[in-house]
Amino acid sequence: MGIVLRLGAARPGAAAGVLLALTAGPAAAEAALLLWAGNRAALALAPQAGAPVPVGVFHDLRWVLVYHDSWTTFALALLGAVALRTVLGTATVLAAWPPETPRPCPRRLAGTTLIATAVSLAALAPWAAVTVAAGVTALSWFSVGATIAVLALALALARAPVTGTWWRGLPPPAALAWTVAAFVVATLGALAVGLSPGWAAVPLAAVAGAANAPIWRGLVRAVARTRPRAPRLPLVPAVVLLLLLALAGSGALARSGSRNAARPPPALVLRDGAPAPGQALVYVGGYDSTYDGGIGYAPDPAARPVLPVTRFSYAGIDERGRPLPYGPASTHQSLERSADLLARQVADVRRRTGRPVAVLGHSEGTLVVRAYLERRPTPEVQGAILLSPLPQPGRVHYPPPHANGGWGLATGWLLRGIFSVIQSNGGTGISSDQPFVRSLLDGGDRYRDRVLCPVPGIRMIAFLPVLDAIADPPGPEPGIPVVVVPERHAMDYGRASVQRRIVAFLNGAPPPAPRTGSYRAVRAAAAAWQAPSLAPGLNPAWRDPPAPADPGRCPARPGP
Repeated sequence: MGIVLRLGAARPGAAAGVLLALTAGPAAAEAALLLWAGNRAALALAPQAGAPVPVGVFHDLRWVLVYHDSWTTFALALLGAVALRTVLGTATVLAAWPPETPRPCPRRLAGTTLIATAVSLAALAPWAAVTVAAGVTALSWFSVGATIAVLALALALARAPVTGTWWRGLPPPAALAWTVAAFVVATLGALAVGLSPGWAAVPLAAVAGAANAPIWRGLVRAVARTRPRAPRLPLVPAVVLLLLLALAGSGALARSGSRNAARPPPALVLRDGAPAPGQALVYVGGYDSTYDGGIGYAPDPAARPVLPVTRFSYAGIDERGRPLPYGPASTHQSLERSADLLARQVADVRRRTGRPVAVLGHSEGTLVVRAYLERRPTPEVQGAILLSPLPQPGRVHYPPPHANGGWGLATGWLLRGIFSVIQSNGGTGISSDQPFVRSLLDGGDRYRDRVLCPVPGIRMIAFLPVLDAIADPPGPEPGIPVVVVPERHAMDYGRASVQRRIVAFLNGAPPPAPRTGSYRAVRAAAAAWQAPSLAPGLNPAWRDPPAPADPGRCPARPGP
Protein backbone atom coordinates (compact mmCIF):
# COMPACT_ATOMS: atom_id res chain seq x y z
CA MET A 1 0.00 0.00 0.00
CA GLY A 2 2.98 2.29 0.51
CA ILE A 3 3.74 2.09 -3.22
CA VAL A 4 0.16 3.09 -3.93
CA LEU A 5 0.45 6.11 -1.66
CA ARG A 6 3.67 7.22 -3.35
CA LEU A 7 2.00 6.89 -6.75
CA GLY A 8 -0.51 9.52 -5.64
CA ALA A 9 2.27 12.09 -5.73
CA ALA A 10 4.17 10.78 -8.78
CA ARG A 11 5.08 13.10 -11.66
CA PRO A 12 3.28 12.49 -14.99
CA GLY A 13 6.40 11.16 -16.72
CA ALA A 14 7.16 8.72 -13.93
CA ALA A 15 3.49 7.69 -13.74
CA ALA A 16 3.53 6.76 -17.46
CA GLY A 17 6.45 4.39 -16.91
CA VAL A 18 4.78 2.89 -13.87
CA LEU A 19 1.54 2.41 -15.84
CA LEU A 20 3.41 0.51 -18.53
CA ALA A 21 5.06 -1.70 -15.91
CA LEU A 22 1.73 -2.38 -14.19
CA THR A 23 0.11 -3.57 -17.43
CA ALA A 24 2.95 -5.33 -19.25
CA GLY A 25 4.74 -6.75 -16.19
CA PRO A 26 1.96 -9.04 -14.84
CA ALA A 27 1.18 -10.31 -18.36
CA ALA A 28 4.80 -11.22 -19.06
CA ALA A 29 5.26 -12.81 -15.63
CA GLU A 30 2.14 -14.96 -16.01
CA ALA A 31 3.15 -16.05 -19.51
CA ALA A 32 6.63 -17.00 -18.34
CA LEU A 33 5.22 -19.00 -15.43
CA LEU A 34 2.75 -20.86 -17.67
CA LEU A 35 5.43 -21.59 -20.25
CA TRP A 36 7.67 -22.98 -17.52
CA ALA A 37 4.80 -25.12 -16.20
CA GLY A 38 4.00 -26.42 -19.68
CA ASN A 39 0.43 -25.08 -19.60
CA ARG A 40 0.54 -23.55 -23.08
CA ALA A 41 -3.24 -23.72 -23.58
CA ALA A 42 -3.75 -21.17 -20.78
CA LEU A 43 -1.30 -18.62 -22.20
CA ALA A 44 -4.25 -16.82 -23.77
CA LEU A 45 -5.24 -15.48 -20.33
CA ALA A 46 -1.88 -13.83 -19.62
CA PRO A 47 -2.52 -10.51 -21.48
CA GLN A 48 -5.51 -9.91 -19.19
CA ALA A 49 -3.44 -9.88 -15.99
CA GLY A 50 -3.17 -6.07 -16.07
CA ALA A 51 -6.48 -5.35 -17.80
CA PRO A 52 -9.17 -2.97 -16.41
CA VAL A 53 -11.03 -4.24 -13.36
CA PRO A 54 -13.96 -6.21 -14.89
CA VAL A 55 -11.74 -8.07 -17.35
CA GLY A 56 -8.96 -8.49 -14.79
CA VAL A 57 -11.37 -9.87 -12.19
CA PHE A 58 -12.79 -12.35 -14.71
CA HIS A 59 -9.21 -13.44 -15.41
CA ASP A 60 -8.53 -14.02 -11.70
CA LEU A 61 -11.82 -15.75 -11.01
CA ARG A 62 -11.35 -18.42 -13.66
CA TRP A 63 -7.97 -19.35 -12.21
CA VAL A 64 -9.46 -19.58 -8.72
CA LEU A 65 -12.42 -21.74 -9.82
CA VAL A 66 -10.13 -24.29 -11.51
CA TYR A 67 -7.12 -24.26 -9.17
CA HIS A 68 -8.38 -24.98 -5.66
CA ASP A 69 -8.77 -28.36 -3.99
CA SER A 70 -10.56 -27.57 -0.72
CA TRP A 71 -12.81 -24.97 0.84
CA THR A 72 -9.78 -23.52 2.63
CA THR A 73 -7.68 -23.09 -0.50
CA PHE A 74 -10.72 -21.68 -2.31
CA ALA A 75 -11.26 -19.03 0.38
CA LEU A 76 -7.56 -18.16 0.54
CA ALA A 77 -7.26 -17.96 -3.25
CA LEU A 78 -10.36 -15.79 -3.46
CA LEU A 79 -9.17 -13.41 -0.75
CA GLY A 80 -5.72 -13.27 -2.30
CA ALA A 81 -7.16 -12.50 -5.72
CA VAL A 82 -9.29 -9.68 -4.31
CA ALA A 83 -6.35 -8.21 -2.40
CA LEU A 84 -3.95 -8.35 -5.35
CA ARG A 85 -6.53 -6.96 -7.77
CA THR A 86 -7.32 -4.15 -5.32
CA VAL A 87 -3.68 -3.11 -5.00
CA LEU A 88 -3.02 -3.46 -8.73
CA GLY A 89 -6.23 -1.63 -9.67
CA THR A 90 -5.59 1.23 -7.27
CA ALA A 91 -2.00 1.68 -8.42
CA THR A 92 -3.01 1.54 -12.09
CA VAL A 93 -5.79 4.13 -11.69
CA LEU A 94 -3.37 6.50 -9.94
CA ALA A 95 -0.73 5.98 -12.63
CA ALA A 96 -3.31 6.59 -15.38
CA TRP A 97 -4.91 9.62 -13.73
CA PRO A 98 -4.95 12.71 -15.98
CA PRO A 99 -2.50 15.34 -14.66
CA GLU A 100 -4.94 18.22 -15.21
CA THR A 101 -7.51 16.66 -12.88
CA PRO A 102 -7.12 16.57 -9.07
CA ARG A 103 -6.05 13.12 -7.93
CA PRO A 104 -8.25 11.19 -5.52
CA CYS A 105 -7.08 10.27 -2.05
CA PRO A 106 -5.16 6.97 -2.47
CA ARG A 107 -6.70 5.42 0.65
CA ARG A 108 -10.21 6.33 -0.44
CA LEU A 109 -9.52 5.05 -3.96
CA ALA A 110 -8.23 1.78 -2.50
CA GLY A 111 -11.49 1.37 -0.57
CA THR A 112 -13.50 2.06 -3.71
CA THR A 113 -11.40 -0.42 -5.68
CA LEU A 114 -11.85 -3.07 -3.00
CA ILE A 115 -15.64 -2.77 -3.11
CA ALA A 116 -15.71 -2.65 -6.92
CA THR A 117 -13.49 -5.74 -7.13
CA ALA A 118 -15.61 -7.71 -4.66
CA VAL A 119 -18.87 -6.78 -6.42
CA SER A 120 -17.37 -7.56 -9.84
CA LEU A 121 -16.23 -10.93 -8.54
CA ALA A 122 -19.71 -11.80 -7.25
CA ALA A 123 -21.38 -10.62 -10.47
CA LEU A 124 -18.97 -12.53 -12.70
CA ALA A 125 -18.83 -15.75 -10.64
CA PRO A 126 -21.78 -17.55 -12.35
CA TRP A 127 -20.36 -16.81 -15.77
CA ALA A 128 -16.86 -17.89 -14.82
CA ALA A 129 -18.44 -21.15 -13.63
CA VAL A 130 -20.14 -21.51 -17.02
CA THR A 131 -16.71 -21.39 -18.68
CA VAL A 132 -15.73 -24.32 -16.45
CA ALA A 133 -18.80 -26.18 -17.70
CA ALA A 134 -17.54 -25.50 -21.22
CA GLY A 135 -14.17 -26.92 -20.20
CA VAL A 136 -15.87 -30.13 -19.06
CA THR A 137 -18.13 -30.66 -22.07
CA ALA A 138 -16.30 -28.73 -24.84
CA LEU A 139 -19.68 -27.26 -25.85
CA SER A 140 -19.36 -23.91 -27.61
CA TRP A 141 -22.84 -22.80 -26.43
CA PHE A 142 -21.53 -22.36 -22.89
CA SER A 143 -18.56 -20.29 -24.05
CA VAL A 144 -20.66 -18.03 -26.28
CA GLY A 145 -23.19 -17.30 -23.52
CA ALA A 146 -20.53 -16.58 -20.91
CA THR A 147 -18.58 -14.24 -23.18
CA ILE A 148 -21.68 -12.19 -24.07
CA ALA A 149 -22.61 -11.87 -20.39
CA VAL A 150 -19.09 -10.84 -19.37
CA LEU A 151 -19.01 -8.14 -22.04
CA ALA A 152 -22.37 -6.78 -20.83
CA LEU A 153 -21.13 -6.72 -17.24
CA ALA A 154 -17.85 -5.08 -18.24
CA LEU A 155 -19.74 -2.30 -20.01
CA ALA A 156 -21.96 -1.75 -16.96
CA LEU A 157 -18.88 -1.70 -14.71
CA ALA A 158 -16.91 0.60 -17.00
CA ARG A 159 -16.65 3.33 -14.34
CA ALA A 160 -15.26 0.99 -11.67
CA PRO A 161 -13.17 1.76 -9.68
CA VAL A 162 -12.42 5.31 -10.84
CA THR A 163 -15.34 6.88 -9.00
CA GLY A 164 -17.21 5.98 -5.85
CA THR A 165 -20.53 6.04 -7.72
CA TRP A 166 -19.41 3.44 -10.28
CA TRP A 167 -22.48 1.26 -9.65
CA ARG A 168 -25.07 3.86 -10.72
CA GLY A 169 -25.43 6.14 -13.70
CA LEU A 170 -24.68 5.53 -17.36
CA PRO A 171 -20.97 5.40 -18.27
CA PRO A 172 -19.81 8.03 -20.77
CA PRO A 173 -19.59 6.79 -24.38
CA ALA A 174 -15.80 7.09 -24.33
CA ALA A 175 -15.61 4.75 -21.31
CA LEU A 176 -17.76 2.20 -23.14
CA ALA A 177 -15.50 2.46 -26.18
CA TRP A 178 -12.39 1.90 -24.06
CA THR A 179 -14.03 -1.13 -22.41
CA VAL A 180 -14.74 -2.65 -25.82
CA ALA A 181 -11.11 -1.89 -26.70
CA ALA A 182 -10.01 -3.89 -23.65
CA PHE A 183 -12.02 -6.87 -24.94
CA VAL A 184 -10.50 -6.51 -28.39
CA VAL A 185 -6.96 -6.30 -26.99
CA ALA A 186 -7.52 -9.40 -24.84
CA THR A 187 -8.85 -11.32 -27.83
CA LEU A 188 -6.10 -10.21 -30.23
CA GLY A 189 -3.49 -10.89 -27.57
CA ALA A 190 -4.79 -14.44 -27.21
CA LEU A 191 -4.74 -14.84 -30.99
CA ALA A 192 -1.12 -13.70 -31.21
CA VAL A 193 0.03 -15.87 -28.31
CA GLY A 194 -1.97 -18.90 -29.49
CA LEU A 195 -0.53 -18.88 -33.01
CA SER A 196 3.05 -18.05 -32.02
CA PRO A 197 5.92 -20.44 -31.32
CA GLY A 198 6.55 -21.07 -27.65
CA TRP A 199 9.58 -18.79 -27.34
CA ALA A 200 7.54 -15.78 -28.50
CA ALA A 201 4.74 -16.18 -25.94
CA VAL A 202 6.32 -14.03 -23.22
CA PRO A 203 7.21 -10.98 -25.35
CA LEU A 204 3.86 -11.14 -27.15
CA ALA A 205 1.99 -11.34 -23.85
CA ALA A 206 4.00 -8.34 -22.63
CA VAL A 207 3.11 -6.35 -25.75
CA ALA A 208 -0.57 -7.27 -25.43
CA GLY A 209 -0.46 -6.35 -21.75
CA ALA A 210 1.21 -3.04 -22.54
CA ALA A 211 -1.67 -2.26 -24.91
CA ASN A 212 -3.83 -2.00 -21.78
CA ALA A 213 -1.86 1.09 -20.68
CA PRO A 214 -3.52 3.51 -23.14
CA ILE A 215 -6.85 1.79 -22.45
CA TRP A 216 -6.47 2.46 -18.73
CA ARG A 217 -5.43 6.05 -19.45
CA GLY A 218 -8.38 6.70 -21.76
CA LEU A 219 -10.84 4.96 -19.45
CA VAL A 220 -9.71 6.88 -16.35
CA ARG A 221 -9.71 10.17 -18.23
CA ALA A 222 -13.23 9.58 -19.62
CA VAL A 223 -14.68 8.74 -16.21
CA ALA A 224 -12.75 11.36 -14.20
CA ARG A 225 -13.67 14.25 -16.49
CA THR A 226 -17.28 13.37 -17.38
CA ARG A 227 -20.38 13.37 -15.22
CA PRO A 228 -22.54 10.29 -15.70
CA ARG A 229 -25.92 10.53 -17.35
CA ALA A 230 -28.94 9.32 -15.36
CA PRO A 231 -26.90 9.43 -12.12
CA ARG A 232 -29.65 7.81 -10.04
CA LEU A 233 -30.05 4.79 -12.31
CA PRO A 234 -28.76 1.64 -10.49
CA LEU A 235 -27.16 0.33 -13.67
CA VAL A 236 -24.89 -2.37 -12.27
CA PRO A 237 -27.55 -4.05 -10.06
CA ALA A 238 -30.02 -3.90 -12.96
CA VAL A 239 -27.62 -5.53 -15.45
CA VAL A 240 -26.58 -8.19 -12.94
CA LEU A 241 -30.23 -9.04 -12.25
CA LEU A 242 -31.17 -9.17 -15.93
CA LEU A 243 -28.27 -11.49 -16.73
CA LEU A 244 -29.12 -13.79 -13.83
CA LEU A 245 -32.72 -13.95 -15.05
CA ALA A 246 -31.46 -14.77 -18.54
CA LEU A 247 -29.27 -17.54 -17.10
CA ALA A 248 -32.17 -18.93 -15.08
CA GLY A 249 -34.39 -18.87 -18.16
CA SER A 250 -31.86 -20.44 -20.49
CA GLY A 251 -33.73 -23.71 -20.13
CA ALA A 252 -35.81 -22.52 -23.08
CA LEU A 253 -32.69 -22.70 -25.25
CA ALA A 254 -31.90 -26.12 -23.81
CA ARG A 255 -35.40 -27.31 -24.74
CA SER A 256 -34.90 -26.02 -28.28
CA GLY A 257 -31.63 -27.91 -28.53
CA SER A 258 -33.30 -31.06 -27.21
CA ARG A 259 -36.03 -30.81 -29.84
CA ASN A 260 -33.40 -30.51 -32.56
CA ALA A 261 -31.45 -33.45 -31.14
CA ALA A 262 -34.62 -35.59 -31.13
CA ARG A 263 -35.00 -35.30 -34.90
CA PRO A 264 -33.79 -38.31 -36.89
CA PRO A 265 -30.62 -37.80 -38.93
CA PRO A 266 -30.99 -37.16 -42.65
CA ALA A 267 -30.74 -39.90 -45.23
CA LEU A 268 -27.21 -40.53 -46.50
CA VAL A 269 -27.72 -40.07 -50.24
CA LEU A 270 -25.61 -41.63 -52.97
CA ARG A 271 -24.88 -38.66 -55.23
CA ASP A 272 -23.35 -38.29 -58.69
CA GLY A 273 -23.45 -42.01 -59.37
CA ALA A 274 -21.17 -42.90 -56.46
CA PRO A 275 -21.03 -46.63 -55.72
CA ALA A 276 -22.40 -47.96 -52.45
CA PRO A 277 -19.64 -48.55 -49.90
CA GLY A 278 -19.05 -52.06 -48.66
CA GLN A 279 -19.39 -51.32 -44.95
CA ALA A 280 -22.46 -51.68 -42.77
CA LEU A 281 -23.12 -48.27 -41.21
CA VAL A 282 -24.00 -47.67 -37.55
CA TYR A 283 -25.06 -44.15 -36.52
CA VAL A 284 -24.46 -43.05 -32.91
CA GLY A 285 -26.64 -40.05 -32.03
CA GLY A 286 -25.79 -37.23 -29.66
CA TYR A 287 -26.99 -35.86 -26.34
CA ASP A 288 -30.79 -35.89 -25.92
CA SER A 289 -31.26 -37.77 -29.20
CA THR A 290 -34.17 -40.22 -29.42
CA TYR A 291 -35.10 -43.32 -31.42
CA ASP A 292 -38.63 -44.59 -32.02
CA GLY A 293 -37.75 -48.04 -33.31
CA GLY A 294 -38.25 -47.16 -36.99
CA ILE A 295 -35.74 -46.95 -39.83
CA GLY A 296 -33.72 -44.44 -37.82
CA TYR A 297 -33.26 -41.71 -40.40
CA ALA A 298 -35.42 -39.25 -42.31
CA PRO A 299 -36.51 -40.42 -45.78
CA ASP A 300 -35.04 -38.55 -48.72
CA PRO A 301 -37.77 -36.26 -50.11
CA ALA A 302 -36.41 -36.71 -53.66
CA ALA A 303 -36.51 -40.52 -53.37
CA ARG A 304 -32.84 -40.83 -54.38
CA PRO A 305 -30.84 -43.96 -53.57
CA VAL A 306 -29.65 -43.88 -49.96
CA LEU A 307 -27.32 -45.93 -47.82
CA PRO A 308 -29.05 -47.97 -45.12
CA VAL A 309 -27.93 -46.89 -41.66
CA THR A 310 -28.50 -48.82 -38.44
CA ARG A 311 -29.23 -46.64 -35.44
CA PHE A 312 -27.23 -47.30 -32.32
CA SER A 313 -29.53 -47.56 -29.33
CA TYR A 314 -28.55 -46.14 -25.97
CA ALA A 315 -31.03 -48.68 -24.54
CA GLY A 316 -29.38 -51.69 -26.17
CA ILE A 317 -30.68 -54.31 -28.61
CA ASP A 318 -33.29 -57.04 -28.25
CA GLU A 319 -32.73 -60.79 -28.62
CA ARG A 320 -33.01 -60.48 -32.39
CA GLY A 321 -30.44 -57.69 -32.59
CA ARG A 322 -32.92 -54.90 -33.23
CA PRO A 323 -32.10 -51.56 -31.58
CA LEU A 324 -34.53 -50.73 -28.81
CA PRO A 325 -36.37 -47.38 -28.74
CA TYR A 326 -34.90 -44.86 -26.31
CA GLY A 327 -35.62 -41.38 -24.98
CA PRO A 328 -33.37 -38.43 -24.18
CA ALA A 329 -32.62 -39.64 -20.65
CA SER A 330 -30.85 -42.73 -22.03
CA THR A 331 -28.15 -40.50 -23.53
CA HIS A 332 -27.27 -39.23 -20.06
CA GLN A 333 -25.76 -42.55 -18.99
CA SER A 334 -22.03 -42.99 -18.60
CA LEU A 335 -19.82 -43.20 -21.66
CA GLU A 336 -18.53 -46.55 -20.43
CA ARG A 337 -22.07 -47.97 -20.40
CA SER A 338 -22.77 -46.58 -23.88
CA ALA A 339 -19.47 -47.98 -25.20
CA ASP A 340 -20.38 -51.43 -23.89
CA LEU A 341 -23.74 -51.26 -25.65
CA LEU A 342 -22.08 -50.08 -28.87
CA ALA A 343 -19.63 -52.99 -28.72
CA ARG A 344 -22.50 -55.46 -28.47
CA GLN A 345 -24.46 -53.83 -31.30
CA VAL A 346 -21.45 -53.55 -33.64
CA ALA A 347 -20.65 -57.24 -33.10
CA ASP A 348 -24.26 -58.12 -33.87
CA VAL A 349 -24.32 -56.01 -37.06
CA ARG A 350 -21.08 -57.62 -38.24
CA ARG A 351 -22.44 -61.10 -37.52
CA ARG A 352 -25.75 -60.50 -39.28
CA THR A 353 -24.42 -58.69 -42.35
CA GLY A 354 -21.03 -60.35 -42.74
CA ARG A 355 -19.62 -56.94 -43.62
CA PRO A 356 -17.09 -54.73 -41.86
CA VAL A 357 -18.67 -51.89 -39.91
CA ALA A 358 -18.20 -48.12 -40.14
CA VAL A 359 -19.48 -46.00 -37.25
CA LEU A 360 -20.78 -42.45 -37.58
CA GLY A 361 -20.72 -40.58 -34.28
CA HIS A 362 -22.50 -37.27 -33.75
CA SER A 363 -21.58 -34.88 -30.89
CA GLU A 364 -21.79 -37.03 -27.72
CA GLY A 365 -21.81 -39.99 -30.08
CA THR A 366 -18.22 -39.18 -31.07
CA LEU A 367 -17.19 -39.71 -27.45
CA VAL A 368 -19.07 -43.01 -27.34
CA VAL A 369 -17.22 -44.08 -30.48
CA ARG A 370 -13.93 -42.94 -29.00
CA ALA A 371 -14.55 -44.81 -25.74
CA TYR A 372 -15.49 -47.94 -27.68
CA LEU A 373 -12.41 -47.84 -29.94
CA GLU A 374 -10.06 -47.07 -27.05
CA ARG A 375 -11.34 -49.85 -24.83
CA ARG A 376 -11.92 -52.64 -27.33
CA PRO A 377 -10.44 -52.06 -30.81
CA THR A 378 -11.55 -54.99 -32.97
CA PRO A 379 -11.40 -55.95 -36.65
CA GLU A 380 -15.19 -55.54 -36.76
CA VAL A 381 -14.80 -51.78 -37.31
CA GLN A 382 -13.10 -50.55 -40.47
CA GLY A 383 -13.84 -46.82 -40.32
CA ALA A 384 -15.03 -44.06 -37.99
CA ILE A 385 -16.59 -40.74 -39.00
CA LEU A 386 -16.84 -38.06 -36.31
CA LEU A 387 -19.50 -35.38 -36.87
CA SER A 388 -19.34 -32.31 -34.61
CA PRO A 389 -16.80 -33.99 -32.30
CA LEU A 390 -16.04 -32.54 -28.87
CA PRO A 391 -12.27 -32.05 -29.32
CA GLN A 392 -11.03 -31.35 -25.78
CA PRO A 393 -13.56 -32.34 -23.11
CA GLY A 394 -12.55 -33.10 -19.55
CA ARG A 395 -10.00 -30.25 -19.31
CA VAL A 396 -11.15 -29.28 -15.82
CA HIS A 397 -12.59 -31.07 -12.83
CA TYR A 398 -14.88 -30.88 -9.84
CA PRO A 399 -15.53 -33.77 -7.43
CA PRO A 400 -18.88 -35.52 -6.84
CA PRO A 401 -21.29 -34.07 -4.25
CA HIS A 402 -20.27 -36.43 -1.45
CA ALA A 403 -16.57 -35.46 -1.67
CA ASN A 404 -14.99 -33.27 0.99
CA GLY A 405 -12.13 -32.19 -1.24
CA GLY A 406 -10.83 -32.28 -4.79
CA TRP A 407 -9.91 -29.85 -7.53
CA GLY A 408 -12.79 -27.51 -8.29
CA LEU A 409 -14.71 -28.34 -5.10
CA ALA A 410 -16.49 -24.98 -4.77
CA THR A 411 -17.01 -24.74 -8.53
CA GLY A 412 -18.96 -27.98 -8.51
CA TRP A 413 -21.42 -26.59 -5.98
CA LEU A 414 -21.75 -23.34 -7.89
CA LEU A 415 -22.59 -25.27 -11.06
CA ARG A 416 -25.05 -27.51 -9.20
CA GLY A 417 -26.88 -24.41 -8.05
CA ILE A 418 -26.91 -22.92 -11.56
CA PHE A 419 -28.18 -26.07 -13.27
CA SER A 420 -30.79 -26.76 -10.60
CA VAL A 421 -32.23 -23.27 -11.18
CA ILE A 422 -32.20 -23.80 -14.97
CA GLN A 423 -33.89 -27.18 -14.57
CA SER A 424 -36.55 -25.77 -12.24
CA ASN A 425 -37.37 -23.15 -14.87
CA GLY A 426 -38.19 -25.62 -17.60
CA GLY A 427 -34.77 -26.86 -18.59
CA THR A 428 -34.26 -30.41 -19.78
CA GLY A 429 -32.66 -33.14 -17.73
CA ILE A 430 -29.31 -31.37 -17.77
CA SER A 431 -27.33 -31.90 -14.59
CA SER A 432 -23.83 -31.17 -13.41
CA ASP A 433 -23.39 -34.69 -12.01
CA GLN A 434 -25.26 -36.98 -14.40
CA PRO A 435 -23.27 -40.10 -15.40
CA PHE A 436 -22.33 -38.73 -18.84
CA VAL A 437 -20.83 -35.57 -17.30
CA ARG A 438 -19.06 -37.53 -14.58
CA SER A 439 -17.52 -39.74 -17.27
CA LEU A 440 -15.81 -36.64 -18.61
CA LEU A 441 -14.90 -35.26 -15.19
CA ASP A 442 -13.40 -38.47 -13.86
CA GLY A 443 -12.03 -39.72 -17.19
CA GLY A 444 -10.35 -36.57 -18.39
CA ASP A 445 -7.18 -38.54 -19.08
CA ARG A 446 -9.12 -40.74 -21.52
CA TYR A 447 -10.76 -37.94 -23.53
CA ARG A 448 -8.73 -34.76 -23.14
CA ASP A 449 -6.64 -34.19 -26.29
CA ARG A 450 -7.55 -37.68 -27.56
CA VAL A 451 -10.83 -37.39 -29.47
CA LEU A 452 -9.06 -36.53 -32.73
CA CYS A 453 -6.26 -39.05 -32.29
CA PRO A 454 -5.82 -42.04 -34.62
CA VAL A 455 -6.64 -45.60 -33.62
CA PRO A 456 -4.35 -48.20 -35.21
CA GLY A 457 -5.99 -50.15 -38.01
CA ILE A 458 -9.03 -47.87 -38.34
CA ARG A 459 -9.56 -45.19 -40.98
CA MET A 460 -10.93 -42.04 -39.38
CA ILE A 461 -12.11 -38.60 -40.44
CA ALA A 462 -13.70 -35.72 -38.51
CA PHE A 463 -16.01 -32.90 -39.60
CA LEU A 464 -15.40 -29.87 -37.37
CA PRO A 465 -17.89 -26.97 -37.27
CA VAL A 466 -15.83 -23.80 -37.26
CA LEU A 467 -17.85 -22.33 -34.36
CA ASP A 468 -16.84 -25.26 -32.13
CA ALA A 469 -13.38 -23.68 -32.06
CA ILE A 470 -14.83 -21.25 -29.50
CA ALA A 471 -14.61 -23.96 -26.84
CA ASP A 472 -11.42 -25.63 -28.10
CA PRO A 473 -8.23 -24.09 -26.66
CA PRO A 474 -4.93 -24.33 -28.55
CA GLY A 475 -3.48 -27.78 -28.14
CA PRO A 476 -2.20 -30.76 -30.10
CA GLU A 477 -2.98 -30.75 -33.80
CA PRO A 478 -5.47 -33.41 -34.95
CA GLY A 479 -3.92 -36.77 -35.66
CA ILE A 480 -6.66 -37.73 -38.12
CA PRO A 481 -7.90 -35.97 -41.28
CA VAL A 482 -10.34 -33.16 -40.51
CA VAL A 483 -12.74 -31.14 -42.63
CA VAL A 484 -13.72 -27.71 -41.27
CA VAL A 485 -17.36 -26.91 -42.04
CA PRO A 486 -18.85 -23.38 -41.77
CA GLU A 487 -21.43 -24.53 -39.23
CA ARG A 488 -22.35 -24.40 -35.56
CA HIS A 489 -22.16 -27.32 -33.14
CA ALA A 490 -24.48 -30.29 -33.65
CA MET A 491 -24.37 -30.00 -37.43
CA ASP A 492 -25.58 -33.19 -39.06
CA TYR A 493 -24.51 -34.62 -42.40
CA GLY A 494 -27.33 -33.02 -44.37
CA ARG A 495 -25.01 -30.82 -46.45
CA ALA A 496 -24.45 -32.28 -49.90
CA SER A 497 -20.72 -31.53 -49.71
CA VAL A 498 -20.43 -33.38 -46.40
CA GLN A 499 -22.36 -36.38 -47.73
CA ARG A 500 -20.12 -36.57 -50.79
CA ARG A 501 -17.03 -36.58 -48.58
CA ILE A 502 -18.49 -39.26 -46.29
CA VAL A 503 -19.34 -41.58 -49.18
CA ALA A 504 -15.95 -40.97 -50.82
CA PHE A 505 -14.20 -41.70 -47.50
CA LEU A 506 -16.15 -44.95 -47.08
CA ASN A 507 -15.18 -45.93 -50.63
CA GLY A 508 -11.52 -45.54 -49.77
CA ALA A 509 -10.78 -42.18 -51.36
CA PRO A 510 -7.83 -40.33 -49.81
CA PRO A 511 -8.86 -37.61 -47.36
CA PRO A 512 -8.81 -34.01 -48.57
CA ALA A 513 -5.89 -31.75 -47.79
CA PRO A 514 -6.55 -30.13 -44.40
CA ARG A 515 -7.65 -26.49 -44.43
CA THR A 516 -7.82 -25.61 -40.77
CA GLY A 517 -6.51 -22.04 -40.79
CA SER A 518 -9.85 -20.47 -39.90
CA TYR A 519 -10.45 -23.01 -37.14
CA ARG A 520 -7.01 -22.46 -35.62
CA ALA A 521 -7.46 -18.68 -35.65
CA VAL A 522 -10.90 -18.82 -34.01
CA ARG A 523 -9.80 -21.19 -31.26
CA ALA A 524 -6.67 -19.14 -30.49
CA ALA A 525 -8.68 -15.92 -30.18
CA ALA A 526 -11.56 -17.51 -28.25
CA ALA A 527 -9.17 -19.01 -25.70
CA ALA A 528 -9.06 -15.55 -24.07
CA TRP A 529 -12.51 -16.21 -22.60
CA GLN A 530 -12.18 -19.88 -21.67
CA ALA A 531 -11.36 -21.44 -18.33
CA PRO A 532 -7.73 -22.54 -17.98
CA SER A 533 -7.06 -26.26 -18.19
CA LEU A 534 -6.22 -28.14 -15.01
CA ALA A 535 -2.72 -29.60 -15.21
CA PRO A 536 -3.24 -33.38 -15.66
CA GLY A 537 -0.56 -34.39 -13.17
CA LEU A 538 -2.26 -32.52 -10.31
CA ASN A 539 -5.52 -34.44 -10.23
CA PRO A 540 -5.46 -37.83 -8.48
CA ALA A 541 -8.86 -38.59 -10.04
CA TRP A 542 -7.07 -38.86 -13.39
CA ARG A 543 -4.46 -41.44 -14.21
CA ASP A 544 -0.96 -40.18 -14.94
CA PRO A 545 -1.00 -38.93 -18.54
CA PRO A 546 0.90 -41.18 -20.96
CA ALA A 547 4.03 -39.98 -22.71
CA PRO A 548 3.40 -38.55 -26.17
CA ALA A 549 3.87 -40.99 -29.03
CA ASP A 550 4.06 -38.15 -31.55
CA PRO A 551 4.82 -34.82 -29.83
CA GLY A 552 2.50 -32.03 -30.90
CA ARG A 553 -0.11 -34.44 -32.28
CA CYS A 554 -1.52 -37.20 -30.09
CA PRO A 555 -0.44 -39.03 -26.93
CA ALA A 556 -0.01 -42.77 -26.85
CA ARG A 557 -3.08 -44.83 -26.11
CA PRO A 558 -3.54 -45.45 -22.38
CA GLY A 559 -3.32 -48.93 -21.03
CA PRO A 560 -6.39 -50.92 -19.99
